[in-house]
Amino acid sequence: MSAASHLTSTQLIWLLVFLSLAHLGMLACAIFSRKINLIYVLSGAFIVFSLLSASTGLGILTAAKWIRVYVGILMVLFGIFGYKVMRIGVSSLVLSCFVAFYVFAALWSPAPIAGFIYKGLLGLVVFSGVIMAYSVKNEEQLAWGLRFLGVVAGGVALAMISSMVQNPGAALANQRLSLWGLNPIRIGMTISPLCIIAMYLALHDKAKFWKIWGYVSVTMLAILILFTGSRATSATAFVGCFSVFLPTLRRPVKAILIVLFLTLIGWVVVETVEIPGMMRALGMDKSIGSLTENREAVWARAQEMFMKNPLMGQGWYYSHVRLTTGNLHSVYWQSLVETGLVGTAFFVFALGFASYRGLKMLLTMRGKSALSGYVSLPLGLLLAIILHGFGEAGILMGSTVNSLFLGFSVGLIDYLPSIVASRQTQPVMLARRVTTQAQNRFPMEGEPG
Repeated sequence: MSAASHLTSTQLIWLLVFLSLAHLGMLACAIFSRKINLIYVLSGAFIVFSLLSASTGLGILTAAKWIRVYVGILMVLFGIFGYKVMRIGVSSLVLSCFVAFYVFAALWSPAPIAGFIYKGLLGLVVFSGVIMAYSVKNEEQLAWGLRFLGVVAGGVALAMISSMVQNPGAALANQRLSLWGLNPIRIGMTISPLCIIAMYLALHDKAKFWKIWGYVSVTMLAILILFTGSRATSATAFVGCFSVFLPTLRRPVKAILIVLFLTLIGWVVVETVEIPGMMRALGMDKSIGSLTENREAVWARAQEMFMKNPLMGQGWYYSHVRLTTGNLHSVYWQSLVETGLVGTAFFVFALGFASYRGLKMLLTMRGKSALSGYVSLPLGLLLAIILHGFGEAGILMGSTVNSLFLGFSVGLIDYLPSIVASRQTQPVMLARRVTTQAQNRFPMEGEPG
């Protein structure tokens, strides 16, 4: 079914007008402002359209899917030709090798062409995330990009909460948050990394406005995550936020105040608001099975498929009806079934190597609060994605927000040393510039005036 069949003529006109204005806005930003990073602007659009592309209740599902792909293509093109991202680090290269193997594995599946096209979306989105990390040249540009993502996080949270307040019966009809036709798992998977970014702003941004914005956004997003009732999302958001919180432990007073503040917020919410999915999200609902019990049948099926071709996998596990990747509810089982031991070895090594580098950098930069804060963000995102992979396969399911932040976190871990080096050389360059200007203005005796 075409995208246009979901839209009225008026909606189609407004969509075309919006896209035209968006392109003009990007062109103006590229020409007149060096502070605005178009890659981060496009990443914000990708996050929004990624949500809309899974929404069955707004009537623009197919159009949103095509726009999401188009935004990913723009990110890659702008990154290569506009921001001159030509080289990537070792962790990003290893991850790219796995993604390439994962995509080309479709060629030995029963549906090679459809599989190659669908799985190719993963490569596009992961590489877009890597380009996000490499498109910044210094600390100031990175801070701007993270603040913009914080605006997106707060905006998404506000939109969801306002929609839920306006129609709580429909949003919580099944005792778990479901908005705009989105299922609870997709909502939680999308807003979890946004919650981690908002936590970074709250704890590590230098400006008071952005700290306040971060705390407000984290509070709203945490409430939404509890409403989804997703245990995997709740655990990953906690791990990611705690990783971002770790550098503040060198300042015990601040750490204690933050813990007390979050505890107070949690207590007030639990005592005053009935959150249908909260007990489930916290793993305290005894009426349902454990996370592993609920997935035993799927994982048993995954084990059977893996044993048919343990070395290289079956290429692509997909729905024969929709020709989309089937969900085995574990990114590691998904990798084993589709790419076998060879591909999964690439995958595990890529995640492990990037995590090792991130932890090593965090330990090296302890005591340098601003720098350790920067390291804690990609490390927190990466650890959250690794943990989330035990219960869901979202990062390998086409073009999701988690796939974008997988590339971003690995790329930023690779690229942060360059940003740190630019920070250290800036004072030296400034001193040299001031000295040169002084010498030009007041030449020494015997030198030409």
